[in-house]
Amino acid sequence: MKLVHFSIVLAILLLTNILAGQNNVSPIFDQCKGVEPSAINNCNKQEMLHFINQEILLTFGGVKKTNPMNDIVLGFDVKKDGKIQNITLTERTPSMMFVTSAQLNIDVKKIPNFTGNSDLSISYIFTKTQSDSQDLKLVTISPMQVEIFKVVEKMPRFPGCEFDNDYNGCSNKKLDKYIDKNIVYPEEAINNKVEGTVIIEFVVTEEGLVTDAKVKKDIGFGCGQAAIDVIESMNFMPERWISGAQRTRLVNVLITKPIEFKLDKKHKNKD
Repeated sequence: MKLVHFSIVLAILLLTNILAGQNNVSPIFDQCKGVEPSAINNCNKQEMLHFINQEILLTFGGVKKTNPMNDIVLGFDVKKDGKIQNITLTERTPSMMFVTSAQLNIDVKKIPNFTGNSDLSISYIFTKTQSDSQDLKLVTISPMQVEIFKVVEKMPRFPGCEFDNDYNGCSNKKLDKYIDKNIVYPEEAINNKVEGTVIIEFVVTEEGLVTDAKVKKDIGFGCGQAAIDVIESMNFMPERWISGAQRTRLVNVLITKPIEFKLDKKHKNKD
């Protein structure tokens, strides 16, 4: 009986947390700051729907489908400062298969009165009739999923390699030179005559910043941290990395970099 009672209590707590989470929505428009907490989600959708109708849908004509049963989905990302990017139109079958997709070049720079504190992904399903155009179910607002690529059409490039698309050429040479010049060989590793290769993974973001540096293979004695330090120090260079690109948009790209630790003769012969 105790086990059954515990299970019931646990289920109630889980349900309470889920329901509380559904109402734990922050206002992302100035107009939604004064509404009741239970109404914030609908207010956000209403304001986003108004923006879509007034600023995006009016900039291009009617949308044609290859099949009348399919949906047309408008998608775009909203940055924390209200800037929008990656506006796309996608045709989708009832079984959620994508038929066609196109990137739109629409001159919409920023959402007015936007107060978001995180990057968002927005989707809008085109109405089947004009009378449904204000249906809030047409709009989905969700946190932006950060997509990280390993291989893209244009790999990230080290500063100074703007016109060289060969990552293994200019970028690798300049990156190796930067690491050799700036890495600090740990005193503990020198004293223990430790040599070897540390493998680091890091992400070059769509803004050209270096993030999420992780040690994938270490040789110990502080070498892994020294490798992370030199990689993260690239964020303080006068120029950022040139971001990677896939088709027409900038993307986050994962880079794997071996960093060699090799003692010079002076340290090798040191007693």
